Amino acid sequence: MDNTITINISIIYVLLAILACIALVYLIIVLVKLHKILNNVGTMLNENTQNINTTLNNLPNVVETFGEVGENMKDVTEVVTEVTADFLVTKDSVKSNMDVIVDILTIIKNIFLDKK
Repeated sequence: MDNTITINISIIYVLLAILACIALVYLIIVLVKLHKILNNVGTMLNENTQNINTTLNNLPNVVETFGEVGENMKDVTEVVTEVTADFLVTKDSVKSNMDVIVDILTIIKNIFLDKK
């Protein structure tokens, strides 16, 4: 039982030709899609050239302004820190003053209640 398979060389050439045709069709489809994408990008760039140029011209000013905002934020942070510290001191002072007032009112109340 010898099973032998013989393949004719012309069949191999036909199969390779079919595979080459399939690869060529796929390559054409990919190239057509790539061409459409590139056309869309080109159209978009042409339609927005003025906006792109305006943005690029304003970019240095935006970066400079952003740097100034950062410096201002540092200044504001320092002021907020100082105000917070002052507020805490003031709060403690008001609390101690309120304690004194409560003590005085308690004494006055006790004086009037004792007289009755």
